[in-house]
Amino acid sequence: MRRSNLGVLLSMTCLACAGPTATAAPPQEAPAVNDNRIPGEYLVTLQPGADQAVVSEVYGRFGISSVKALGGNIFVVVLTRDPGPKAMDEARAGDARIQAVQPNYSYRAFK
Repeated sequence: MRRSNLGVLLSMTCLACAGPTATAAPPQEAPAVNDNRIPGEYLVTLQPGADQAVVSEVYGRFGISSVKALGGNIFVVVLTRDPGPKAMDEARAGDARIQAVQPNYSYRAFK
């Protein structure tokens, strides 16, 4: 009987030391800022028939240093004073001639 009592005592001690079962932490959201964003560069897509001058009208207050046509009504716009993606989208929302705006991201090819 002595051995079985010792076994029970050891089992209870191990359970008491283990404490409550650990639970996994909830997943955290990815940061809102993407490190691959090229500061001051945006891809602006115009509605069909819209003129490139729209880019200057809407975003000129941010200091446009260059506008390069990529084709298909898409332009790379380089700004001297980057207001951030949110402000760029808010400016776009006020003009129906601009279909979309997004930051220009730098991508690396896989080796």
